[in-house]
Amino acid sequence: MGWRRHSHLLIVLAAVVVGGAVAFAGSWIHYGGPPPALMRLLVQTRLGDQLLQAALRHQQPAAPKGTTMLGKGDRLPALAFTGADGRRYRLDQWHGKTVLINFWATWCQPCRREMPHLIAAQKRLAGSVQIVGIALDTPQAVHAFLATHPLNYPVLLGGTGNSALSARFGDTMGALPFSVLVAPDGRIKATHYGPLVAVQLHWWLD
Repeated sequence: MGWRRHSHLLIVLAAVVVGGAVAFAGSWIHYGGPPPALMRLLVQTRLGDQLLQAALRHQQPAAPKGTTMLGKGDRLPALAFTGADGRRYRLDQWHGKTVLINFWATWCQPCRREMPHLIAAQKRLAGSVQIVGIALDTPQAVHAFLATHPLNYPVLLGGTGNSALSARFGDTMGALPFSVLVAPDGRIKATHYGPLVAVQLHWWLD
């Protein structure tokens, strides 16, 4: 009897979490992300974060016509970019390290809130992890932002509003920030909608 009651409570809890996630998923782009209080609650546990991500992926539209979307287990393509520092980078140049690719823009407030956590993770795990930002913004806006908000990881220029680029990695909602975790063997391990906080970065990177 107790086991049945416990199972029922778990089912109800899961339904509430998933229902709440689905309710705000459609408004993500327009309002800059889910309600902060709900996000803080969900992301404190692996289960809550997994349920949130599953609900968001359930709501995402199909990839744009002609876009070949990468998925878990696919090898990271050798795409080349110009960095904000003027250097040329290839996404596969960090083979052998865990790579966290973070799509963002200067106007994205959740992206800005996420950055201190990314900076701390890069500093803590510099020997085994490489965080790479891809800015879907104008070079002028990116340079102006970095002049006052320096980052300790490379920022690549992905092009203004280039949603097709992030969609190729699974972000068909065009929501920012959006992150892609790549294993040391160069294969995509996971993706994540929304800002990552310290506890999530520990799950992903440690």
